Amino acid sequence: MKKSKLKKLLLAFVITTNSFSITTFASTNLTLDDQKFKNNSSTTIAQYSPDNSALSLLDESELELIEKNYSISSLNKASNEVNLANQLYSLTNDLNLKNKIISVERQDKIDAMLEMINILEKYSINIELENLIKNYISQYGPYTENDTLINYAHSLYNNGIQPRSTYSRTSAVNYAYTWWNSYNLASYPNLTYLGGDCANFVSQALVAGGKTTDSNWYIRKLNSNNNTPTTVSQLNSSWSVSNPSPWISAVEFNNYWSSRATSTETYAASLVYNNQQYVYNRPFYIGDAVQILVANYWWYEGYHTMLITSYDSTNKDFKLTYHTTNRKDVNLNSIANSYNSDKYQFRFFGM
Repeated sequence: MKKSKLKKLLLAFVITTNSFSITTFASTNLTLDDQKFKNNSSTTIAQYSPDNSALSLLDESELELIEKNYSISSLNKASNEVNLANQLYSLTNDLNLKNKIISVERQDKIDAMLEMINILEKYSINIELENLIKNYISQYGPYTENDTLINYAHSLYNNGIQPRSTYSRTSAVNYAYTWWNSYNLASYPNLTYLGGDCANFVSQALVAGGKTTDSNWYIRKLNSNNNTPTTVSQLNSSWSVSNPSPWISAVEFNNYWSSRATSTETYAASLVYNNQQYVYNRPFYIGDAVQILVANYWWYEGYHTMLITSYDSTNKDFKLTYHTTNRKDVNLNSIANSYNSDKYQFRFFGM
């Protein structure tokens, strides 16, 4: 297809379906020739045999488990919003604000977030409440069509963007290959039974690649009593994490890294599936994260978190590795086929 024809096709996607968005936050200077590596099928990171089912559709049991864990995460998210509403009610005695926080109506959430910005400026609040407010605005702000909230959401973490030059893609991928079907319990929990382990696994790989933790994105081991927690109380008794936590939650991972990554691009699942080569030629590489986003009322939120670990240069496709269902080098096009509906989007995070 000629470039001019491709440009017209992609423009049609934007105009008719709003199928993709692109955001760049910082310089994309790389420390290795990623493009050359990406287009060279003989180049390898380490000698690992790929999962034999990599080219097949995801089976029903895998899809059901991911959906089940998302449902658990959604309950945790709802609990955090109730907690936020209650804390702000205690602070302001504003029942109207409390009700708007837990409402699903767009205008209610817009009103609530604008008031939260005022609260952040007027009150001295604890770090937990501050994180709850920031995560709430990061979640909903970009979908409000309100310029103030969109800009505020994107500005929340921009001062912490880490340049790509500090990030070793090879180290991130080798970590993912080492632990794709097991758990590094000496340092991290297995959260398969507590809303899923996908964000936890990718967070570990990012740190292995050189990303630095902060007061929001981190996890610390307190003891070895609950290496595989099944309840929040077990998690909290053996591990220190922020609340809410972008380290362990797909929803919060999206909120945090959407304005922390060097660049992000978001595509409708149908575009990812039907325009495989175009997506492959975008400036994303091994060591970058990919999320499936799911529609929830009028916004989208993080659903499943994965890491680009290899390239299928013959078919022009990325290969992804992830936890919860523990898969290695699964072709992106296969995943997109399983989620090929208007309900889903794919977001790429340039690290």
